Amino acid sequence: MYTQLGPTEAQASSMRTIILGEIARQRTARMRNRRLTIGAIALVAAIGTGASAIAITQATTREMNYSVDCYTVADLGAPHGTTTLLDGPSDSLLTIEDRAAGALAACETSWKAVPTEKEPSWRPIEVPNPTVCQLRDGRLAVFPNENNAPDDELCRQIGISVPSL
Repeated sequence: MYTQLGPTEAQASSMRTIILGEIARQRTARMRNRRLTIGAIALVAAIGTGASAIAITQATTREMNYSVDCYTVADLGAPHGTTTLLDGPSDSLLTIEDRAAGALAACETSWKAVPTEKEPSWRPIEVPNPTVCQLRDGRLAVFPNENNAPDDELCRQIGISVPSL
């Protein structure tokens, strides 16, 4: 007499299908949870980095009042000089008119003082129609405006804005 002690072949096949299906379902759930966790971590890191970059890159009142970038090409990526004006009171922001006038005067002075060639017969840098724009950190910069475009148009083409409070 023959007694079968285990499951039949059909029962074993059914159990194998159920077990493998459960393993696949758990693996899918684990992968989905892992992706959600990684996505949440990346989002938190991106938001934190962006917020700290904004906080770090904002110029101080003193820098906004007394520091200006002077460009000889209308391009933020171009080499340029940074001029610091004589210090004054730093507890409040100067009017935009005073800041713009100081920026123009400082850049015009530096362009006259800097040689364009390494030869002894250097001459001042010619910057047509200097235009004042406001950098993202709040400081001012002066750019050449060769086509005499309106100030807001030139600043927008460069990727920044016209000076404002």
